[in-house]
Amino acid sequence: MQDISNGMLRDRRVVVVGGSSGIGLATARAAAAAGAEVIVVGRSAERLNEATQGDPRLRPQVADAADPPAIEALFATLGEVDHVALMAGGRAGGRIATADLDALRADMDTRFWGAVTVCRAAAPRIRRGGSITLCSGAVSIKPAPGRAVVSGMVKGVEALGRALALELAPIRVNTVVPGVIDSPRVRSAFGDATADPAAVAARIAEAYAHLPAGRAGHLDEIAHAFLFAMTNGYFTGQSLVVDGGYTLT
Repeated sequence: MQDISNGMLRDRRVVVVGGSSGIGLATARAAAAAGAEVIVVGRSAERLNEATQGDPRLRPQVADAADPPAIEALFATLGEVDHVALMAGGRAGGRIATADLDALRADMDTRFWGAVTVCRAAAPRIRRGGSITLCSGAVSIKPAPGRAVVSGMVKGVEALGRALALELAPIRVNTVVPGVIDSPRVRSAFGDATADPAAVAARIAEAYAHLPAGRAGHLDEIAHAFLFAMTNGYFTGQSLVVDGGYTLT
């Protein structure tokens, strides 16, 4: 993968929480390609090992963002770091009248309280010039039926990021707001990508051809946004929307 950080991540220590697949793994690989030492954090040792196998630049660590003692222990073990990125989140949703409240609460524990937990544990250990980058979603701007609670969660993450940019300064805190990204999670909604990848790709292309960008986003495009947030020293307290125009439609 091409180094898109202009060398600003070389020999830096980057922690990616929720990095065993999708946007998190793409960001971890992009940071490693830019010369960083990357700690990839996830809940499943099996998934982490599969994701990082054969890549000595990626160092897997098992911890759950929804488990404060585990996250505190992780950062205590790691010591000083330069940049932290958090993409952890579940798939809970559904209309408010019928949604599984336990599933929504579990997602809140990961998405919102997980962000609080990671920021709290990481902040005292971030070196000067470092950053925290959270992850929201375009439903914070363009909600949809069946996504009301998730919209509230991710909007809360953005508000948290802005407030922490003040509270934790000079540590920079930002939030990346992805639109629809061609990722394993999105592909799973369009069929069995393992059995028939061409058919799934065609369905995704058709579903998002109406966007101004004419397609779903690519994982490396969102990874680029995370690396921008890490490396631009004058960028803080912002929500960076990378959605191919999704919120305009």
